[in-house]
Amino acid sequence: MKHTKRILALALAALTALAALTGCGIQPPSGDEPSSSQSGSAAPNVGDTSGTPVHPAAYTVVQDADAAPLPEFDRTAEYKAVCRALNELSFRFTNELLGSTDENLICSPLSAGFALASLLNGVGDAAVQRRLLDALGFTGMEMDEVNRGFAMLLARLTVPSPYLLEENPDYTSPVEIANAAFVSRDYSLRKDYAQAVLDAYRSETFSVDFTSEDAVRTINDWCSEKTHGVIPSIVDELAPETVAAIANALYFSDRWDCEFNPDRNETRPFHADSGDRDATFLCREDDFLNYQETGTYQAVNLPFKQGGGLAVLLPKAPSCPVGETGTSLAKALLSEMDADGFAALLDGFRERKGVLRLPKFRLDAFLPLNDALEALGLGELFDSSALPVDALVEDAPLYVTEALQKASIDVSETGTTAAAVTVIKTEEGALVVPNEEEPFEMTCDRPFAFVLYGADGTILFTGCVFSAPEGESK
Repeated sequence: MKHTKRILALALAALTALAALTGCGIQPPSGDEPSSSQSGSAAPNVGDTSGTPVHPAAYTVVQDADAAPLPEFDRTAEYKAVCRALNELSFRFTNELLGSTDENLICSPLSAGFALASLLNGVGDAAVQRRLLDALGFTGMEMDEVNRGFAMLLARLTVPSPYLLEENPDYTSPVEIANAAFVSRDYSLRKDYAQAVLDAYRSETFSVDFTSEDAVRTINDWCSEKTHGVIPSIVDELAPETVAAIANALYFSDRWDCEFNPDRNETRPFHADSGDRDATFLCREDDFLNYQETGTYQAVNLPFKQGGGLAVLLPKAPSCPVGETGTSLAKALLSEMDADGFAALLDGFRERKGVLRLPKFRLDAFLPLNDALEALGLGELFDSSALPVDALVEDAPLYVTEALQKASIDVSETGTTAAAVTVIKTEEGALVVPNEEEPFEMTCDRPFAFVLYGADGTILFTGCVFSAPEGESK
């Protein structure tokens, strides 16, 4: 009887950091990290145990004559389809995580999307892969088309366009994305898998000894480096029978386009279902903000300097109907949203004079993902009898045993810092003219929802604030 082996598919899924440090825009990467703009060649044999990259170091685009040509993504069907599917997945993913919880939530659907797409390259059965792709929203797309879409998305998020560089030669993209595979010294990645994730996700490969504590240190060091220290570690220990770990890190650093004046901060109660608690509120008064409202909510869009923004949605009625709570109303704002609804939300913002009071908040979450992924239709990944991940390493069919995500967000006067890490364990076998409407007043002193998105409208983080923020209360 063949001995069952274990693999850890680790997705250090999205670190986002919008610089909140005084006088600091984009934080520089730690260390002297070499860069590469070439795809390189796959190196499926990983017998060395030093933790040294088999592939080139983390993908960093260098704008010079030697840089590889960038993919033509602006008009491709793959890019558009992947972006739409990911935004649709964002709300389904968030709603599953919200469930019946009344705890503050921060998560990164995009990180999970990158990790899962990379993992699905390791599913060899075409029928199983088709069902899993459909469950993620990539209906009608083959795996190579999904990979091309992600490659184009990776470029779109991380590479400044020539037009931007012409206008501002010092422009730096606010987004960094890195991917990696940590592979046991006793196993080899399948060559076709290694090549696919290298080409599409610019994935590094490391050889590690999972029977040694050095493996934990290697993965955590990678995690800390790629998240600029915001998430210093992701694993405390690894089973010695672990075969591989697949990782994705996404980092976003930017400041508000119009920062909040700390001298205008106010201390006032935040009205949670569990009771009131004082918190520090950021305040913008008599300013023109991107605003809209409906019969059920108020919404404001806070843009970042280099594109994208934070959309905040506040249930309109401070007094809840019978059977409703502030928490349930805030959840409903996301549960009723989809990709088209989010696009309509962004299109609906208009400059309007008013007052905004938004609490400074720091949220941290540790989220088991198994139930959410199964509810999304990915249950086959957890089937120990089918071992669906059979095209990742040589002669070792695998299945997912556990999926986790750690996430954090910090909203302040200058910007926002947010981070998320996802772990998947598996075993073998356009300008607006202000209108003349009455000034609005939006005070987010009760449960509200938020969506953090990039310059191209791709959703990076979602969440809800149900109670007074940790670390900012008075």
